[in-house]
Order: sequence, then C-alpha cells, then structure tokens
Amino acid sequence: MVQVVLLVVYATVVLANTYFFIKEFSTDFLNQYVSVYLAMLAIVITYASILYQQPVMKKFEDECHLFKLDINAASRETSNRIKKESKNITVFVKFHLIFILIGGCVLIPMGRERKFQFGITFFQDYCHSYVLEALYLLGYPVSAYVFVRLSHGLWYFVSHVKFKLYTILDITKDISAEYDNHSDNDLIDCDEYQKIVKARLLVIVTELTELSRISNLAASMLAGHLIPPLGISGLLMGLSVLSFIYLGNFLGYWCYFQNFMWCITAMSTLAIYVHCGQEFENISEIVFDAIYSTRWSSFNKSNRKIVIITMSIFQEPMKLKFTETMSCNYEIGVQLVKTVYSFATVMARLSDDQKDK
Repeated sequence: MVQVVLLVVYATVVLANTYFFIKEFSTDFLNQYVSVYLAMLAIVITYASILYQQPVMKKFEDECHLFKLDINAASRETSNRIKKESKNITVFVKFHLIFILIGGCVLIPMGRERKFQFGITFFQDYCHSYVLEALYLLGYPVSAYVFVRLSHGLWYFVSHVKFKLYTILDITKDISAEYDNHSDNDLIDCDEYQKIVKARLLVIVTELTELSRISNLAASMLAGHLIPPLGISGLLMGLSVLSFIYLGNFLGYWCYFQNFMWCITAMSTLAIYVHCGQEFENISEIVFDAIYSTRWSSFNKSNRKIVIITMSIFQEPMKLKFTETMSCNYEIGVQLVKTVYSFATVMARLSDDQKDK
C-alpha cells in the first residue's frame, strides 16, 4: 500500500516535471531540476516494475521454499566454508541496508536545497498540499530501502545455489575415494565399483537437475522481468549523481555530502547486481570442471553416458539474461560505466558553458 501511494506521488511529480521541462525549455530550468528529476524517474520505474511483477516474485519465492540446503550433508571443510561465507554476506547486507536507510534520511532536502526540488515547488505552488509534500519527503528512506531490497534477495539466492553446489561437489570429489589404490583397468570390470559409482552419479545428476531447474527459473523471471528495469533505474541514479556534480556548484557542502551518500548507494547496488550475475555464470563452469575431473576413465559405458549427459547440461553457462546477447555480468558493468562516462562528458561541457556565461 505504501509503495502504491509513493508511486502515485512520485509519478505525478515526474509527469509535472516533464511537462514544465517542455514548457520552459530553458537551460537554467534544466540545470535546477535535472538531478532530482532523473532520480525520481528511477524511483518510479523501480516501484512500477516491482508492483507490476508481484505475481512473478511470489512464484519465485514459492519455488525457492522447496529448494532447501542441508548443510549437514556437507563435509566439515565445506560446512565451515559455507558458514564463513554466509556470515560475511549477512554482515555486508546488514551494513549496506543500514547505510542505505541513513542515506535515504540524509537526502531529505533542507534549507535552500528545497528550492531545487521540483516536487516541493509543485506541491506548494500548484497543489497547495502540505500532506503530499510530507509524503514526498518521508518517502525518501522508504524508496532507498525498496531500491536495494531485490539486490539483497538476489545475492542470497545466488549464494544459496552456490552453497548447494558445494555439497554436490563433495560427493563428486569423493565419488571413487575408496578405490584410489586400484587401477582403472581393474575397476572397469568390477561390478561392485560400477554400482556404487552409478548410485552416486544418479544422486549428483538428480541434485544438479533440480539446481539447474531452479536457477533457470530464477534467470528467466528475475533477469527477464525485473533486472532490466532496475538496471535502468540504477543507470538513471548514476546519471543523476553526475548531473549534480557538474551542475550543482551553487549548493553548499552539506549537499555534497548528500551526493556522496547517493553515489555510494547507487553504485554499490549496481555492483551487487553485476557481481550476482557473474557468480551465477561461474557456478555452471565449476560444475562442468568438477564432473570432467571425476575418474571417468574407470567408469563403464553406462556410467560414462551419465557423465556426458551431465556435462552437456552445463556446457553452456547459466546466465541472468536480459536478451539473447546481453546478460548481467562484469561485461555489462563495464558497458554501464562507459555510458555514465559519456554522460559525464556531456555534463562537463554544459558546466563549462555555464561558467563562460
């Protein structure tokens, strides 16, 4: 309900701001309001995409509840590794969330900064509503929380998949541990060995198939429906920060501190998405290498077929794809940085023009 109300308020501000941009069509008006306008547009896209894709998110949550990690099935070394990584991720997410909420509160405009917020001007001069203005301002920390919530959820999911893979790799690594002292030629004709290997291979294949199903479901739902609009929102936030840097020389030092918080929020959230996408790709490569590293030369034809089928499933890395050619990974992160840099060049020229005047 809160998100719906804020979406209506912010969408109204964005539409009104767009109308006046077209009506005024002046550099001064653009310089005054463009920074917050880009940020408001990013928030509207974020709210709209999350509300519109609620059924998708509900389906994803239901599927994930069926996919549970049994840490007791892992070896002591793997169990300790999972606990350590889980702790580090949890600590970072908590710290990041606290920082985001503080940043949302810090960004609430005060003093002379208020006149550079089109929303405040609009509600005071055109709507004459202090209630809408209060909602507009109090929505800052709420918007900051919504902006990063999905990135944290995606990180937990990707980590869960990775931890599940750790337990599967334990079985893969020890698939023929009891027979290390036997030669491959002797083991090929050993029925007992082949039965044990086949039973373990079937467990691995079953676990990996379920892992692949859930992962592909996440990729299709999150990457196809949610990450693209949220990626656009993150890009708009970055452009908003840059427009402030080059066009906000008329503001005081406090506003620069706000901008620093804003910049860290946007860039760190974008970094989480990019990191999760890359981790997702690396997972399938680990599976392929682990299966290939098994002692398959000692397997009979039936067991070798199982190995080949399993490797073929993970021959192509799993990806959080936007399109057939674009995925969420480090590569797209570099492309976004280049885009932001190009925008920075344009803003620098505008800033120089302002100084010349």
